[in-house]
Amino acid sequence: MHDSRAARQALAILAGTTLLRLVVGAIVPLFPDETYYWDWSRTLASGYFDHPPIIALLIRAGTAIFGDTALGVRFFPILAGTGAALGLMQSARVMAGDDAANLATRVFVCLPLATVGLVLATPDAPMLCAAAWTMYAVIRALRPGDIPRSLDWWVLAGICAGLAMASKYTAVLLPAALALAFVSHPRLQNKFGEPGPWLAVLVASLVMAPVLWWNAAHDWVSFRFQLGHGFGDPKGGALGLVNRELELIAGQIGLVSPILIYFLVRAIKRSMDPTPDGVRLALGVVSACCLVFFLFSATRRSVEPNIAPTDPINDVPNTFRSAVLKGMKITSSWSDPCADWPLGARTPMTRNGTFLMRITAPTGSSPGSNRFPTIVWPMSATRAALSKSV
Repeated sequence: MHDSRAARQALAILAGTTLLRLVVGAIVPLFPDETYYWDWSRTLASGYFDHPPIIALLIRAGTAIFGDTALGVRFFPILAGTGAALGLMQSARVMAGDDAANLATRVFVCLPLATVGLVLATPDAPMLCAAAWTMYAVIRALRPGDIPRSLDWWVLAGICAGLAMASKYTAVLLPAALALAFVSHPRLQNKFGEPGPWLAVLVASLVMAPVLWWNAAHDWVSFRFQLGHGFGDPKGGALGLVNRELELIAGQIGLVSPILIYFLVRAIKRSMDPTPDGVRLALGVVSACCLVFFLFSATRRSVEPNIAPTDPINDVPNTFRSAVLKGMKITSSWSDPCADWPLGARTPMTRNGTFLMRITAPTGSSPGSNRFPTIVWPMSATRAALSKSV
């Protein structure tokens, strides 16, 4: 059912919450992860040690407009978060009308993931945006009324899926889960004999080609790091496994809220009921596969809920840390009062002896300044820390 009033309300909610996030993003100082990605943006590439390049491109675009400020770093990631909500709203509108779109928008903007997490400049924002529009395009391609334009929707799905994977590697779950859904439904099985899905795969591969090329040229370092980070040797035995699973479940409940978790599980269950077009099944399988994947990942390593900023290079191998540290040059515009302290004890932004540039520190004499220099510790302290940690 189409209700223009409900649609206008949903758009007004999106506009208001976006403005609020921009204001908060301009005021709140940058977190370590964000400064890490900002450093990437100063030297653009098709890939980086632990993530694909989309977040660096967004930050570079924002700082080109607003300078090296918190707003510059966060501007386009915040808009990407709004794009995710808009894609979700459009999907709900196509599936169930404007009232459903209005409700979906209200629910999404009230999630802790959206109210806090989508203020930050992290790869999650562009990944969620691209994933939301991927699912919207797939829904349009699968609906009987949109068959004449299905190739157009499959092309859009391929572009968005490629951008999602170029934002964060875990987005590969999206096409993988869709393939599983296609196998599971008689009508969707017929799609393997049509050009649309294969065209989407080709387009997504072309979008990801620069990232794949960069990884191939760098010994697949990014893929190897993420696989080791998520599927390394488990620690802590059975007690550690239980603890990691409980942490994951509690983190997701905190991100979504207990009430919505209940409705999410209920919706996944209902999506498995047979329908002629298989669209609801595709949505349910994607959601279920993501949950199952991270439940399995938690059997190996802790899965972060991705809302609290964490040390971006925690668990990086000592050899990589050494290479980073040895390649640093002093470009500080202020002197560090803790320059003679052991490296791992200087700031909360370092953990377990891991080096992190203090590029959120204010410059000059203005404590409230949002500008940030590149801070590198003196090489004498660096050498001392290396001798202890490597």
